[in-house]
This record gives sequence, C-alpha cells and structure tokens, in this order.
Amino acid sequence: MREEYIVMSKYTWKPGDPVEWKPLNGKYYPNYFDGGSWGPRMEGQEYIPWYSWYPGSKYTGTTAKLVPQPNNVRDFFDRGWTYNNNTAFSQVGNIFNIRAIVGNIVSKVIFRPHR
Repeated sequence: MREEYIVMSKYTWKPGDPVEWKPLNGKYYPNYFDGGSWGPRMEGQEYIPWYSWYPGSKYTGTTAKLVPQPNNVRDFFDRGWTYNNNTAFSQVGNIFNIRAIVGNIVSKVIFRPHR
C-alpha cells in the first residue's frame, strides 16, 4: 500500500498559453494521470481542478480548495437503488397492429434528517 501522497506541481503561465489561464500562474495542480494515488493530502490548500483548463467555461482559470468532507466513507456505502422493469407485447395481423407496454419503477431513496 502506498503511504506517500503525490506532490502537486506548480503551474507557470507563459506566452502561448491561453490568456484565461493567467490567473492560475503560481498555483498548484495534482498529477491528473496518476492512477495509483489517492491524490494530494487534503489540508485546505488552493489547487487547480481539472475543469479549470477548459476554455469557454465559467470555471476556466478558477481554483478550488482541497478540503476533506466529513462522513465521506459512510456516504459512499449508504446508497439507494432503483429498479426499472418494462415488458412489451406486440401482435401484427392483416388488418391490425397492436402493442401493449407494461412497466414499473421502484426506488429506495436516501433521506437524511436535517440536524
């Protein structure tokens, strides 16, 4: 098991980069392609999320805070479910064409009481 966290890289804007990226100059970003890591240690630091690089978005050139979320393990395993069942019958004859569809949806939704 890997015990080290990945190191964040510092972005330096240079001529030729999109102008929208100028606000990201001097900010840090994780290695988005490191599939063997849980990411950097979450200590509330500012970082460049993946969506900041896409031009034309309202999030282009923005940063976010890397903050751990409370109860994220519990929330991951506490989930609902949905079943969607459908059956269709059809019959075609010389002077008719009939189709009947029967379906139902059953869901278990998670509601948490407000505290």
